[in-house]
This record gives sequence, C-alpha cells and structure tokens, in this order.
Amino acid sequence: MEYRFGIIFDESPTPNAEATTVRLPDEDRTWLTFGLSYKKDERLSLDVSYAHIKIDDTGINKNANTPTSEDLFRGNLVDEYEADVHLLSLQGNWKFQT
Repeated sequence: MEYRFGIIFDESPTPNAEATTVRLPDEDRTWLTFGLSYKKDERLSLDVSYAHIKIDDTGINKNANTPTSEDLFRGNLVDEYEADVHLLSLQGNWKFQT
C-alpha cells in the first residue's frame, strides 16, 4: 500500500475587495490532501484520495460614487464570502495484457 499527502498554497490574483466580482469571488487557498493506493495484483489497483480546500474569507466592495465609475448604473454592492471545499475521489485501475 502506498500513501500520499500534500499541502499547497494557491495565491489569488485578485488584489482586494474592490477588484473582486460577484461572478468569481476569489481569495487565497490552502489545500490539504491525502490518499492511498492499493495494488491487489499486477493488473488491478485501487486509489482513493481526499482534499480539503480552505479558502480565505473575502469580500466585495463595488461603489458607484463617481459619475465615471464603471458601477454607476449598477449601484453599490458590499458583501462578504466564506467557502470551503471537500473533494473525495475513488479510482479503479485495470491493466490490459499486451
């Protein structure tokens, strides 16, 4: 049996709440992952893995406070977002004879 684990830090390209959009509120993420592989024989193996993605809390701050603002006709929008993601995968592998 083989074991795997990892930690990943993924920095967001969005610099601040003024640059965030409602379509994709983004912030830095930290991934914690682990998995294992079980090889039953030369042809059959099974893999299982889990990932937890912790996304830093972020906000959005769009203000239509000037006549030249791109948000003038949309109005003001201020909000906060929280998110976490859990991924679980299971895979079966079969090697065909050549």
